[in-house]
Amino acid sequence: MKKILPYLMLVLAFTGFLAGQLIFEMMSSSATLKTNEQAKYLRYQTEFNNLLVTTTKGDKIDFKSIKAPIVIVNFWASWCRPCLLEFPHLNEISKRYSKDHVLIIGVNSDEEKQLNKIKEIEKTYGLNFDSI
Repeated sequence: MKKILPYLMLVLAFTGFLAGQLIFEMMSSSATLKTNEQAKYLRYQTEFNNLLVTTTKGDKIDFKSIKAPIVIVNFWASWCRPCLLEFPHLNEISKRYSKDHVLIIGVNSDEEKQLNKIKEIEKTYGLNFDSI
């Protein structure tokens, strides 16, 4: 027993050291992750607030002045079938909630004849939210 005791103490000390290091690493990486996420969020929020866009109808949307707590930014293209399938649901949300509660903004990514395609889709699907 006397011969094993020093080895046992060494193993216990090493295990305790490793456990302490693991706990320390987990705590510091968690704090770093939260700090990085907050910095990213702040950057995106700043960029979002600085946007000033013109809709297809000629209205201006200043993102700083948006009061709605929920803003849905929907990226779509006229050739994208899943995008087109979303429109009836987005129209329903737009009908159900006022712009003061939920604001929906469609962002078109067509490259050719973009305005014509947006107007055609707005007419075909009866879009009742703003597109840019």
